[in-house]
Amino acid sequence: MAEGTALVDIQKGQYTLWGVDGVSRTSRSGVNGLFQLAEGNVLVLTGTKDGPLRLTVETHSQEPPLKLEGWKDIVEVTQRSTTDEVAVAPLFETPVEGLPKLKVSAGSAIRIRIHARGRDEADKYWGVDEPIEEHLLQMWPAPEADDICHRRSDGFGEVMRSQWSASQ
Repeated sequence: MAEGTALVDIQKGQYTLWGVDGVSRTSRSGVNGLFQLAEGNVLVLTGTKDGPLRLTVETHSQEPPLKLEGWKDIVEVTQRSTTDEVAVAPLFETPVEGLPKLKVSAGSAIRIRIHARGRDEADKYWGVDEPIEEHLLQMWPAPEADDICHRRSDGFGEVMRSQWSASQ
């Protein structure tokens, strides 16, 4: 396992996973309130609109234990890699230094599990100087599997799910 924590500069309420093909999905991942799928990447939705977010990334060779304690929303999806490494980046920027990248073969299925807390509090402010919100991102190679919403309990995620459902 590789692990790293960094402050990610959030812009427009999201950050991206590079090297993942968000349009190849056949499921309706938008209803989970944490992911928005886009061509060439996956967007992770944040309550922080502008400012730092504390992000821990873990890369694994197989499925890690599920961490429930202290997290408000936890969602898990399968995606396909488009390159030989998957990395986290602020919107319109290069990958974050100090965070591990998942090394895979291009076209491989990978599992992505995101844990979030602090989105409701962060959503109250337009911009923040200190991180209010925190995410844990776990990634590992895995066969295709259904999306799993382990926990959906924050208000911000409910708003995102409602908006997505209304647009369909």
